[in-house]
Amino acid sequence: MRPHQIKIWSPIAKSLLWLSVAGGVAWGGLMDYYYRTLPQIPDAATGHIYPYNFHGFVIYETHGQFTLENVLSSSSMYLFCLVFLFGVWKLKWPAIKK
Repeated sequence: MRPHQIKIWSPIAKSLLWLSVAGGVAWGGLMDYYYRTLPQIPDAATGHIYPYNFHGFVIYETHGQFTLENVLSSSSMYLFCLVFLFGVWKLKWPAIKK
């Protein structure tokens, strides 16, 4: 890869990496909040009917909470993997040989 191309892609990769880390931290904080506030028995009246096993405790989420939790965890994980693979492919680390 040419030096000017690395200068272009490096800030983009770093930004995506920090975005994935921020998503992971947000997911962790959200799950901590959910663990402390959500019911441990289903409550159909409030919509807390979606079970989530959280380290041996089952908490019940609404559909919106369930979707938000899955989007945050999946997107941050996939974005981190994408940035890692992009770095391996574009920067051509010495340990990787064709």
